[in-house]
Amino acid sequence: MNQNQEDKNIRSEQLNELLRRAEEDDQLVNLAEDVRALTDDYAEDKESLASVQLTAYDTTSNSSYEDQDIQVLEGL
Repeated sequence: MNQNQEDKNIRSEQLNELLRRAEEDDQLVNLAEDVRALTDDYAEDKESLASVQLTAYDTTSNSSYEDQDIQVLEGL
């Protein structure tokens, strides 16, 4: 890989944080012989990362529920 490609390809802090949390999760069972085999040579493109705002998910909902809907859910 040439220097230009190395400068362009990075491992994001989000991916590093995800891997760290997975390693610390006692409930996660990993059956792979090498748990980092898929991520050791993985790199993300800076341009792609810049276009994704990971903390800007729209989680709003315009759904409306009535009392009878809640009662059905409680009955399950």
